[in-house]
Amino acid sequence: MAPWSSLMSWQPFNLDAAGFLTLVGADEINEAVGRLIPSRYLEFMPFLAAFVIAGNQFTKKAVGYHLYVIKDGIHITDAAGWFTRILSSNDGAVSSVHTYGILTVLTHPHQRTREILLSGSLATLVIGFLLVLAILTWDWYGFASSVGLLVSIFTRFYQVNAVKDAIDRSVLSYIRRSSISTQGGEFPPQRCLIITPEAKAITLEIPAKFDLRILSRNPVVEYQSYYVFVRCCGWAAFAVHIIALNMASTALKLYVSSVLILASILYILRLGCDDSPWDQIYQWGQTRCFHPQMYIGKYLKLELTTWPEAYEFYKDGRDNSIRIRGWNDDRTTQWRAERRQDLYAWLQLTPEEEAMFREWHLLPFQQGSSNWHYWWSDYIEKRDCVRDFTHGVRDSTAFKQSPRETSEPCLQPGGETSTARTGQKQEEA
Repeated sequence: MAPWSSLMSWQPFNLDAAGFLTLVGADEINEAVGRLIPSRYLEFMPFLAAFVIAGNQFTKKAVGYHLYVIKDGIHITDAAGWFTRILSSNDGAVSSVHTYGILTVLTHPHQRTREILLSGSLATLVIGFLLVLAILTWDWYGFASSVGLLVSIFTRFYQVNAVKDAIDRSVLSYIRRSSISTQGGEFPPQRCLIITPEAKAITLEIPAKFDLRILSRNPVVEYQSYYVFVRCCGWAAFAVHIIALNMASTALKLYVSSVLILASILYILRLGCDDSPWDQIYQWGQTRCFHPQMYIGKYLKLELTTWPEAYEFYKDGRDNSIRIRGWNDDRTTQWRAERRQDLYAWLQLTPEEEAMFREWHLLPFQQGSSNWHYWWSDYIEKRDCVRDFTHGVRDSTAFKQSPRETSEPCLQPGGETSTARTGQKQEEA
């Protein structure tokens, strides 16, 4: 039998674990957990800064986001906390004007049974070894700290799923209303424009008559009294964990610290998440298009892609006119334009929508200067090119594949993806 009891007296140095448990990684954990996108490996792992979850800070809103519903002329100066965290965490995939998001409502719930079993099994091994180590070494402070850590994990799981259940209820309410309102005919999807605090413009396609409160307001948890009680349990577990860990043996402190730091770093890096950059690295060698599909709750899916390169403009050297590349252009693009003018042309705004954009200070007001005339003449020429190219179609159904790109998982008409993802089509509304 291994001399487990000798670990109690092993103290080559003094490790103060309370400091980094309360300070290190608080903002990063707040952003990562607040996205509401779990990891298939780390959902039940312990993280740093558990007080962020107990204090409900992961639901706080971020300021500076503007949502414009183009067709209806609605300007919303607020956005839900989970929605802004998803956009900010995918900052590398969000460009100045090219990002195109597709929000889909699922008629059948997205199940995560296998992911929960996998993450639960991994956490059982890690936390189970911690409990066994504390018992075998007769380290009861370490055992109390382990129990507090275990309670913190379950309180985080309850709080995050309570928020996602609130989103599911709102989406289900929208599904019931839309099924009644669309009995007289189908409505096409509508486009929104999102301006981030970094002045990036994101095009978002949402279902017809979508409830914008889902994107603009934080979800309201159904059982507030239970939710507050679980938060109190989270605070108590966090206090027991940090106090008892400071008096535990050095070996147990090292094990707990290593698990907390490693699990937190991997979750912040989105290992095992729907939009994991690790999956992007793996798929990049196989295909040239990577479109992460993120499930928020059971009935909402968000896909981040880009406007196709076929929409890029160039000047014809023969007559100096502006033309659009099209699907059959074989030239490779080393860079893409970053002008808002191109994005507004891609949106194919109507005269009424252009007037609203001027009122929102997104388009330049009419002036007599030469710069204004030059800007508007280029914009009108680009807009007409896009209308001729798409035949007036103003949603993602115009994103057709080029014949030379049939093997890539790019967008298909109707917002669907290629055959690699056809198994998910039955879920979409």
